[in-house]
Amino acid sequence: MDEDIFIIDDATHHMSTSGDSVCWLCDHYNHRDAVIVNKFIVESMPKMQLDIIVRQVYQYIARKFPNAGLCENGVREHIHQHLLIPQVKVAELLRDLISVSGELRVKVMTSDDNGNTVVDRHNMDLYLKVVSQIMQIYKAGDNSRMLFQDN
Repeated sequence: MDEDIFIIDDATHHMSTSGDSVCWLCDHYNHRDAVIVNKFIVESMPKMQLDIIVRQVYQYIARKFPNAGLCENGVREHIHQHLLIPQVKVAELLRDLISVSGELRVKVMTSDDNGNTVVDRHNMDLYLKVVSQIMQIYKAGDNSRMLFQDN
């Protein structure tokens, strides 16, 4: 396989020229800047909106390595698909569950054929199950390790 070799801060890295899409952050996981970025992602996931993290990581990489070829969607994919760090996955899961609980909460109260406000039992059951899962995640983890509070 043909490879182009390029130098970044005394470290030799290889980039595939076969057209394969390689995640820049994964390909450079041991490089000082990738370590800084991944640490930022892990520490920020429970504290910041994903879009802000993605934008800041993208801007940092684009400024320091303009030829990296990394776009915001590449950063998002790295976070969602490549980082298997528990703090990141738990933060993603909690965000998803909290979003689902919000959608269900507004569907708990409904109107019957006579215009009376009634509880939709099915949505209420689903809502309570989602809330229970959220609470279980919070109870199961060591909050200081999951970074769910300000230090």
